[in-house]
Amino acid sequence: MTKVFTLLHRRSGWSGAQFSEYWATIHKEHALDLAREGFFTGYIQNHLISDLRASGWPAADGIPEIWTPTADSLAELAASELYQQGAAKDEPNFTSGKIVSYVGDEGPERVLGVLSCPTPGIRHLLFAHADSQRQFGQITGILEQCNQGRAADVYSISHAAGERAQGVLCSGFWDDVKAAQQGVSVLASLLLQLPGVRPLNAGLYKSMVIVRPQCDQRVT
Repeated sequence: MTKVFTLLHRRSGWSGAQFSEYWATIHKEHALDLAREGFFTGYIQNHLISDLRASGWPAADGIPEIWTPTADSLAELAASELYQQGAAKDEPNFTSGKIVSYVGDEGPERVLGVLSCPTPGIRHLLFAHADSQRQFGQITGILEQCNQGRAADVYSISHAAGERAQGVLCSGFWDDVKAAQQGVSVLASLLLQLPGVRPLNAGLYKSMVIVRPQCDQRVT
């Protein structure tokens, strides 16, 4: 099983609310078509609630999180007629067109347990680029020293386009925006002090399960 995270930015002139509404309704139907055909077996939409304010970290307006059967499945999905005639054509209707995907290694997936709760809370998603295994170790060392919220997951990630870029993605849940802003801002600030570490994304999100991993059951 391979996990893929994609950074989406809203279309020029659109508000965050317009982006989220379109993604959660019209575009979601294209994703469900792909899920029914077996291109992926799990799908979560992460909708931006807040960036980290003047932190120097960019924040995507939305981050789809999908589980694919194999690493090759993503390329097969992108090349499929169903994707090209459906989701791909629809993406310019609500995104900027700048879409970057990262493949994550298999992790403990604590996120799934939290999202089964009635009130999962606010989720942070922070992506950091690293040039070497040594930097990867430095990043994970900082993560271990910081408050990462509840049900923290950490993944090593690589660029889905096959580039050599690698990095770390960390995820965790918080009870409110203020606590999340404080905790994640400390973490983000410490990571920026590491030489060669580049900020890719940091924001606070509302996570919505659309297709539960390893099944095609739609969640309403």
